[in-house]
Amino acid sequence: MFAFYHQQSAIDHQPKMNLGILSGFGSTVLFLPVTASTNAFLKASCEDLPDGVIVWADVQTNGRGRGANRWDSPAGKGLYFSLLLKKNRGEDMTPVYSLAAALAVKKGIEDYAAFMGLNPRFIDLKWPNDLLIAGKKIAGILLEGQSVNRIWHIIIGIGVNVTASPQDFSAAVAETAGSLEEFYGGEWQRKELLRYIALALEERLRSFKIKKTIEDFRAESRLINKKCVFFTGAEHLEGLIHNIGDKGELLVEVDGRLRAFISGTLRVEWK
Repeated sequence: MFAFYHQQSAIDHQPKMNLGILSGFGSTVLFLPVTASTNAFLKASCEDLPDGVIVWADVQTNGRGRGANRWDSPAGKGLYFSLLLKKNRGEDMTPVYSLAAALAVKKGIEDYAAFMGLNPRFIDLKWPNDLLIAGKKIAGILLEGQSVNRIWHIIIGIGVNVTASPQDFSAAVAETAGSLEEFYGGEWQRKELLRYIALALEERLRSFKIKKTIEDFRAESRLINKKCVFFTGAEHLEGLIHNIGDKGELLVEVDGRLRAFISGTLRVEWK
């Protein structure tokens, strides 16, 4: 389906990282010492790269979050990588992939922490793309898609704060960002963490089912019945989170009326 010559030539021009994974996600990892954004790199190169390739950068000079938000990427202190999925149908691009990726990242972090013998911490899943511990963001996901030659390319960008301290972040995010080392302790190795997350992504996304993803996200998050503030466009809404809908939308009760949101910015009162 995909031209072998183009895949091979694109891969050969980039340094590779061996995670010890023989097949599937993580078997091909391109390592970039510096890049503007791993998502941007994949968007520009997706036609020539194989399904399941991971692009990992030590530094992003223009790391991106959702909307106009930036993702601070201090050198050597986080995981900044993107995964490429190739699909035959555009309808496979759904917001639920963000939820599936969040579940996988959560599992990968927890599995690696357990392997190191660290005491567990509860990781909150905040719709649709953030992972938090004690109210501080430790990871985020940016999902993008584009069609190239009738193949739908899903690019899942993932940022994890591994060993960063508050002084490593910009003033805009220093108070709200946290790191795995801060909350778990221990000596985190980024390469090993990437391996655990890649394995969890493989397990979750290769058997991707919308219904199961929604059920699992509902079960593993603490969002339901939490007070929230939701920002969408010019609206600033206060309400109560009712549920995650069957298509991945957020259902919020606002002034006694149930509203569904497919995008926007959510702030949650976790207590």
